[in-house]
This record gives sequence, structure tokens and C-alpha cells, in this order.
Amino acid sequence: SRTNALIDGTNLLVGGAVNVNAAAARHLDASAQGVAVAGGAAVGISIASANVGGEATAKLGQDGGQGVNIGTSGAKAGSVTIGASSGDTAEAKAVADAGGLGLAAEGATATATVTPTVSATALDATIFASGAVLFDASATNSAVTDAEGVAIAGGIASGGSLAQSTVAALVTADVSGSTVTAGSLGIDATVGWTGSGVSADATGSS
Repeated sequence: SRTNALIDGTNLLVGGAVNVNAAAARHLDASAQGVAVAGGAAVGISIASANVGGEATAKLGQDGGQGVNIGTSGAKAGSVTIGASSGDTAEAKAVADAGGLGLAAEGATATATVTPTVSATALDATIFASGAVLFDASATNSAVTDAEGVAIAGGIASGGSLAQSTVAALVTADVSGSTVTAGSLGIDATVGWTGSGVSADATGSS
């Protein structure tokens, strides 16, 4: 999904603060459970996958746009903040159990991937502010997986579990083709973790 905030093709005369913010907090939880019981051979398979992508963008101006003017040299805005953030999380849990008198085999796979695109940008913008101008893009994400498998048999028992967690955020703060006159200018792009961060746990027994 997309979360976008944009100002383009306009002149803003504001004595106070100008804020353009886009915030995404997507959460996806996937779970799967497989159970197989047989008098002869039993095979249990369980797969759970949670993938979160999407974007959060805050922009002053855009490609092919008409530009943005905020304030003038004689009538400045108080402050300008262009902020974009991602607080996306993904969790996946897979459980597989198999029991047989002869052969029992199980496989549990859990994958969680978080790959947001986050940007706070200015293109063809002119800004006059008496206070701070800040472009702030941040991603604080987590991916957690848990795979559990149990195989019990009177003869041969085998099992395998795989857990894989990935966080790969693309975070950009950029000012291009623009003029900024302000008390201070900040251009920040940060990446961090939330909750359990990135963790993967796989267990199997037979």
C-alpha cells in the first residue's frame, strides 16, 4: 500500500508552521499449522509467509510538477517540516506435527519480510522560514519468525524447520533543485528497529 503527502503547484504564505507528513504502520501476521497422523507413513508440512512492502512519501514538488513556494523574503513561514515514516511489522509462525507407526516426516517454514520505501524530498521548491526547515525520513520496522516441527514414529522419524526474517528498508531524505532560506536546515534519513527487531527461531525434533 501507499501513503503519500504532496504539495505541488502552489504558493503558501503562512506565518506559522507548515507540516507535510506521511506515516505508515502496516502489520501482517501469518500462521499455519499442519498435523498428520497415520498407521503407516505420516507427512506433515506447514508454510507461513508474511511480506510487507509499500511506501510512505512526503514531497514538496515532484517530477513534471509546477514547483512550490513557501513564504517570501519579506513574509517568512515560521517553520517547515517534511516528514515520512514507516513503522511496519511482519510476523510468521509455522507449526508442523507428524506421527506414524512406520515413517513420520515433518517440515515447517516461516518467512517474514519488511521492505518499505520511505522518502522526504523537495524538488523545485523555494522556502523562506524564520525557524527550522526539516526533511526527516525514518523506518522503524520488525520481522519475527518462528518455525516448529515434531515428528514421532515407531520406525523412521525425520524433521526440518526453517525460519527466515528480513528487513530491508530504503530510506531517503533529499533536497534537489530547490532554494532554502531558514534559521536552520536538517536533512535526516534513519533506520531502526521496533519491538523484537529482526529475529528468527527454528526448532525441530524427531
